[in-house]
Amino acid sequence: MKQVYFIGISGIGMSAVALFASDSGYKVIGSTDKDNDRVKMLRQQGIHVYIGHNKKNILTNDVDAIVFTSAISDENPELLEAKKRNLTIMSRLDFLKRLIVESKKDLIGITGTDGKTSTTAMISHITIRCGMDPTVILGGIHKDLEFGNYRRGTGPLVAEIDESDGYFRTLSAKIGVLTNLRGDHLEHYKDDLEQYKQSIMTFIKNAEISVVPDDIDEMPENSVAFCPSMYDKYDVLNERIRDIYTKVNLICAVKTCELLGINPSDSISMLKDFENVDRRMTLRLKRDNLTIIDDYAHTPNEISFSIQSVNNRYKGKRLIVVFEAHRYTRLKRDMKMFAQALASPLIDRVIITPVYSAYETEQPEIFERFLEFVRKNNVQYDYVEGPEEIVKIIDSLKTPDYVVLMMGAGKSSDYSKIVSDICTKKELFFT
Repeated sequence: MKQVYFIGISGIGMSAVALFASDSGYKVIGSTDKDNDRVKMLRQQGIHVYIGHNKKNILTNDVDAIVFTSAISDENPELLEAKKRNLTIMSRLDFLKRLIVESKKDLIGITGTDGKTSTTAMISHITIRCGMDPTVILGGIHKDLEFGNYRRGTGPLVAEIDESDGYFRTLSAKIGVLTNLRGDHLEHYKDDLEQYKQSIMTFIKNAEISVVPDDIDEMPENSVAFCPSMYDKYDVLNERIRDIYTKVNLICAVKTCELLGINPSDSISMLKDFENVDRRMTLRLKRDNLTIIDDYAHTPNEISFSIQSVNNRYKGKRLIVVFEAHRYTRLKRDMKMFAQALASPLIDRVIITPVYSAYETEQPEIFERFLEFVRKNNVQYDYVEGPEEIVKIIDSLKTPDYVVLMMGAGKSSDYSKIVSDICTKKELFFT
C-alpha cells in the first residue's frame, strides 16, 4: 500500500492521521467539502487536497486504499466509487492501528465521553517538557504542537482515541486512558448505552495497563484509578485549569504520566503554564463590559459544566448562552436534558442557532420538538440564523457586564470569531 486517499481529510482527527501517514512514508492525498486552515496546513506539507467530493478524484489517481471518517455520508460519491472498484477501505482508526504497528511506537491512547482532548493535550505538554519527544495526535488545536493537532517525534505516540464510532475497539495500547464514561454517539451503537460502555471497556482491557476514574462500576484488573481529590495537596493549579471539570482532566493526565515515571509534583508544576486547547473556554473578546467565550461543549453534561465554570470565573456578570445543537440524532436522544441545561438559573438570556447536522438528513420536526421542551422549561429564548443577528441582540442590551458563552461543535466557533470581530470594530456598545 503506497498511496492513500483520505475522504474528509480536513477534519481535526483525519488531518492529524494524514500527517502521521505522510511521515510514515505513505503518499497521502484527500478531499474535503470546504477549504479551511487544515487544508492550507496539509498543502504546505505537500499533501494534495481536493475541495469537493467527486468520484473523478478516485478515478484519476492510482489509489491503493481509502481512509474514511464516520462524519461522511454512506452516499459519498468517492466512497461509492471506491467500493465499486473494490479498493481497500479503512476507517481512520483502523488505519491508525496499521500506522502504530508499523511505527512500533508505544501507544498512550486517551478515550472517554468527555475531556479527551484536554487530557491528551496535558499529557503531551508534560511529556514534551520531560524530553520524551512524543508523537501527538490531538482532536483539537493546541499551541504546544508543531501543526496544532499533530506533532512528530521519536518517542511514544500520545493519541486521542475517538470513541464515537466503535472502530477503536481493536486498538492495543501500552497505556489506555479513560477520562469518564457517560454515553454519547449512541447512534453508532444501535442506541444501546451498554454497547457503548462495553466498546470503551474493551479498549481499556486490551491495554497493557490503564488509567480509569474510581467510579467505574467494574474496575478492570489492569487498571489504576484516579479520583478528584488525588492531588489536592499540590496547590499549583493555574487560573485556566482551576475549574472542576478541567481539574479532573488534569488529575487523569498526571496519573497517566506517573505510569511513565514522571513524579506527580513535577507534572503538576509543568502544567503551570499550560493553556487550554482552542475552543475549550477560549476567550475571543475581553472588554470591560463584554466578554465572549468559545467552547466546544455539545453534550448536556458538558454544557452544564461550562455554564457553572463561567459563573464561577465571572461572578457578578450576566450570562448569555448561545447554543448550537450538534447532530439531530444527539438532539433527539437528549433533547430533554439539553432543555434542562438551558434552564439553568445562572443564565440571563438564551440564544439558539440552527442545528449543525454534520452530514445527517435535515429533520426540522426534531428541532421543533426540542424548542417545545425548552419552552416547557420556562426558558425565554431568541432564535437566530447567523452571527449578525447575535450581534444585534448584544447591541440591544441596556445593562453592561455580559459574558457571552457560545457553545457547540459545528459552526458556533466560526460564529464566535465573527461576533467578536464585529464587536471589536463596533465602539459604541452599551452607550
